[in-house]
Amino acid sequence: MKKIKYLLVLVFSTLLLVACNKTDLTTEEKLQDFEQLYNEITVTYPYFGLEGKITKNQWLANHDRYEKSIKNTGNLNSFSKELNNIMGELNNYHSYIVSNKSTYDSIKSISEMSDFFPNLFNKNTDNAYLNMPKRGPSIQNSSNIVCSDIKKNKMGYIKIPQMNPVGSSISEDMDKIADYLKNIQNYKSLIIDIRDNLGGSDEYWKSLVSMITDKTYSTKGYLLLNNESNNMKIYIKNFDFNFKPIAELPSDIRKIAPGYINNLKGFDEINLKVDGKAKYPFKGKIYVLVNDQVFSGAETFSIFCRDTKFATLVGSETLGDGGVSNPLCINLKHSGLIAIISSNMFMSKDAIVDEENPVQPDYYVEDTSSKDILKSDECIDKVKSLESIN
Repeated sequence: MKKIKYLLVLVFSTLLLVACNKTDLTTEEKLQDFEQLYNEITVTYPYFGLEGKITKNQWLANHDRYEKSIKNTGNLNSFSKELNNIMGELNNYHSYIVSNKSTYDSIKSISEMSDFFPNLFNKNTDNAYLNMPKRGPSIQNSSNIVCSDIKKNKMGYIKIPQMNPVGSSISEDMDKIADYLKNIQNYKSLIIDIRDNLGGSDEYWKSLVSMITDKTYSTKGYLLLNNESNNMKIYIKNFDFNFKPIAELPSDIRKIAPGYINNLKGFDEINLKVDGKAKYPFKGKIYVLVNDQVFSGAETFSIFCRDTKFATLVGSETLGDGGVSNPLCINLKHSGLIAIISSNMFMSKDAIVDEENPVQPDYYVEDTSSKDILKSDECIDKVKSLESIN
């Protein structure tokens, strides 16, 4: 069951906006679908009022403007785009309308192996996506992992472009990494490069950590969420949340947490734990390179590194939205469009809300772009300086 959850997160990490073709919606049907989506977001979305985010009062005040824009749409293509424009004002990459058949088919296939989203799919949703473009422009990086020496016998390097395998399986990638680790047992340091990694599966980075170490690392945090809609009540039940009222957060956390958490109804305490099972554990210093394109599952790995001290972070502030569980999925009654809505907020053991305050590096580097790793990469140069390697 956990692997299915990881797969769901992976699918939801692909945010795409492309065209649709259905043309038979009336204005009234479109308005009813808009109201369904708008009302669900109003009671479910967890990030109202965070710095840089729309407030709930602004969202409510915008209703008539949104409604007018929906009235001006034509076919399903236009309607879908406008709904995505409206959701775009939430400024959250995990909230969007599914707008290509490939993503729809992936979510449907995974959901059919579980009971996470009962009644999400029907003939109406199938018809809505029947003539949609097969794929959209994926945000996932299709590059392979790279294992290479920065300095022979001293510093190793592993590049992880996404938290999911390009090949057939995670184990295939881990086998490649294990072979490399076997050859660098006596190296002084190891760089794990996740710059520009927009996420994927938590199972991937946990497998990576387990492959590198023979120790156990763990930290905890809190998922904050609402439970007012019927959809969220089903979601909480199906994903086995141990939902507790927000007032029951530990008193030491409540004292230092931002005040807006009290706008949410409840929480679940979660544990991020990895048991090291490395056959060839790396005993030297580990560095992880990050930048402002580290997001979602890659962000969760950054949080893990920060809070457990598994690795030293080098680079710049990350993009955020890590530590979260699967978003809520609903279908819109008339159009059959599938809406993905961010449904929970991650707060660390130190009361840091990741969406508002992403991970900060231990060592800041101005230029975090990936360049020639052997010649002119500032992040790698910083690590070499820290390790006194020329």
